[in-house]
Amino acid sequence: ERPVLPQPWARSAARFAAGMSFVGPGIPIFFQGDESLARNSFKWGTPSTWDLGWEWYTSDREPEPEELERLSQEAREKALANRARRQTYRFYTDAIALRRRSSALAADAAIERVYTHNGDAVLAFRRSSKDQELLVVGSMNKQNHGGYELSLPPGRWKEIFNSDARIYGGEDFGNGGSTFEGNAKLNIPAAGLVVFERVDSAR
Repeated sequence: ERPVLPQPWARSAARFAAGMSFVGPGIPIFFQGDESLARNSFKWGTPSTWDLGWEWYTSDREPEPEELERLSQEAREKALANRARRQTYRFYTDAIALRRRSSALAADAAIERVYTHNGDAVLAFRRSSKDQELLVVGSMNKQNHGGYELSLPPGRWKEIFNSDARIYGGEDFGNGGSTFEGNAKLNIPAAGLVVFERVDSAR
């Protein structure tokens, strides 16, 4: 069966859904294969149906654009699908690592609504523990929000995670690790989320 590469919007929306699970309260959950864009028919108790092989994972390098152009259409589709699977796997790896190292993302850490706008499909909330505060800003809009005005909670906030990073298959639409405070103008990716950490020492 020839691989089918999901469209960019679908991959972004899938990262958004998974990312919200990892940064939200409670226990995150995802179905086996979500982390690698698996699309096979899973059958309980039949291990041979549990994955599509690991060629995508064991590839040691990315093909250059000129190499892709020389491939047959079928081989090019396979190479691009394998790349997308590696990028998605990298997103899951990094999102899980962020949750594991962040006390503010513990299952029972406090959560507080900061902002919602139905028309713009934008939401923001704060997660906090006794020694860390994180701000999550996300959007399910089909267009990027550039310079979106948002009144931030007290403190200085540094971007530490962006679901639209190019290494995850996104467009790198974000804030480049910048720090903001007060009334800020943020770049919020379409079907994406960005996470900020409070970096001033005062609480």
